[in-house]
Amino acid sequence: MSATQSKPDFTAAMKRLREIATQSHDNALTEGPVNADRLLLDLCAEALHSLKHAEKANAARDWAHLGAATAAEKAAGWARHEALFADYRTGIASAKPKLIRIRKMKATTAAGIYAKAAVVRASKTGAADLAMSLAEDLLAAPGLRAALWPAEGGE
Repeated sequence: MSATQSKPDFTAAMKRLREIATQSHDNALTEGPVNADRLLLDLCAEALHSLKHAEKANAARDWAHLGAATAAEKAAGWARHEALFADYRTGIASAKPKLIRIRKMKATTAAGIYAKAAVVRASKTGAADLAMSLAEDLLAAPGLRAALWPAEGGE
């Protein structure tokens, strides 16, 4: 990704992951179809929300306009910068424990793999560990192996 390219907006993905997780949680009580990755989907949606909040706060920090500002404007700009940076740190701090838990959870469905991939894409701090976990999930996915080697039954 180049420096000018921004991260994709995962708002729709967060909403859909929460819908699948909520439906699966409800179905677990009523004996309907349950997504095996429902806990992972819910956790990924929460992590994406925290990371999006942090990225939005970080993007709002702008120092370019302070060069010709008065002392009062610089003080106000500095206060705004500090508040936004605190929001950024809060979002990252909120996401980190979720990223650790996500890394330890195995994705077994297409929705789970997509959710993990979205978190890897949105993460700056834990992307390497999450990517390794995602790669393991992809390699272990029987549907992917069967698509590549249908005659051999998956391997």
